[in-house]
Amino acid sequence: MGKVMSKLSVRNLSYQVEDFKILEHLSFSLEQGQVAGIYGKSGSGKSTLFNLLSGFQNAHNSKTEGEIYYDNSDIFTLSSRERCQKVTLMFQNVDTQFCMDTVENELIFCLENINSDLNTLTKKVQEALAFCEIEHLKKRNLSTLSGGEKQLVALACCYCLESEFLLLDEPFANLDAQSTRQIVQKLQNLQEQRHIGILIIDHQVDNLKDWIANWYPLVDGRLESSLSVEKILEAEEALLTSLKVTEDFSRNISNSSQVISAENISIHSGEKEILSQENFTFSKGKFIGIIGKSGSGKTTLLNTLAKQQKYQGKIDYLGKEMRKTNKHQFFSKTSYVCQNPQDQFITMTVKAELEAGKLKINLDKILKQVNLTGKENISPFKLSQGQQRRLAVIEFLLRPLQLLLCDEPTYGQDLENAYFIMKMIKEKVCNEQMTAVVVSHDEALLALFCDEIYVLSEHKLTRK
Repeated sequence: MGKVMSKLSVRNLSYQVEDFKILEHLSFSLEQGQVAGIYGKSGSGKSTLFNLLSGFQNAHNSKTEGEIYYDNSDIFTLSSRERCQKVTLMFQNVDTQFCMDTVENELIFCLENINSDLNTLTKKVQEALAFCEIEHLKKRNLSTLSGGEKQLVALACCYCLESEFLLLDEPFANLDAQSTRQIVQKLQNLQEQRHIGILIIDHQVDNLKDWIANWYPLVDGRLESSLSVEKILEAEEALLTSLKVTEDFSRNISNSSQVISAENISIHSGEKEILSQENFTFSKGKFIGIIGKSGSGKTTLLNTLAKQQKYQGKIDYLGKEMRKTNKHQFFSKTSYVCQNPQDQFITMTVKAELEAGKLKINLDKILKQVNLTGKENISPFKLSQGQQRRLAVIEFLLRPLQLLLCDEPTYGQDLENAYFIMKMIKEKVCNEQMTAVVVSHDEALLALFCDEIYVLSEHKLTRK
């Protein structure tokens, strides 16, 4: 007799924090072996839904109603080990789920938590590393990995746990197109081999069109009827066309002086060579995009340009050797939006964060501009990942700048919000002759806005 398949059932689920209603009377089901996608605007409650499906509740000033059952078991009555047998969640911000120092130790920790047989532990670690093709990262410290490499490690952890259901929150956001295709194929194989149920949140549905047929839009706290990938892409194309109609990014550049000029540059991250280049320059008033494979060193390059990473050779910033510019002088004219926006927040509310620079601002106008109206008194750390990223970008754009460095500014954004983030950066480039250097895996979006796009590959920065 074959194994009885499990079923995830959600009935009339509602969730609110203080007076903010996030989910309202939401119902759906997913059987083991099925795969489906969740699609919706940034801040619509997708990650909150996944947290609840995994048994995580924010007990402080929150209220949950309705039922979440795996077969006949209420998720909130199961022990941690029992939950792990049923469901595994890969967080959107994978930094928040790591507990150990190295990749190997993190995988061992996962296996120990499910009481894995010590005799097979080493074999299972190797299988997980091989599944994600990250054997070379086994001994690496997690803090030294790129965003894309961390996502692959988090996926390897999910592989180890062997749950009946797998929830993936933006699993490909920091991966290049080739890596995404490889992981999608591996997930398909895993689904077939283990017959697991998979639920995915993603804004880039085109990457998954050959695998996931049903996408459920999350709107006003409820899941609507499923849409095909073709319908979603048609709607996105129409939206993009409507957004572009009225755009005029004309500018008047008085000169084309160099903001960044590098000669005989060599950059390493530990023993790994990132860049070895005779020269490159970034000019004033230019919007510059940088692309490259996951782990190629894009973030390390930005860290170097932000005086956070040692290098050999010479880098001039506004005509002066960067090493001779103290950090106070440098950051009076430069801002760096890091890959994890939580690393840069310094206050307790959105309002205080926007006013931290002591600039006179029109708070209501700014909040409306970045779709954060009504959230001025909320902690930045309680915002969704997409909302945090918009806040991180806009708070630096309020300052007068010569150079803006952005690492994946549109990560976790729906198309409309991603477009407006790039539009805000472009307007500042055009209006104030600022230079913007943006790292992203979204090549289509970079092509719409950038003056120059560079590829970081095989330790070289080459103009596309």
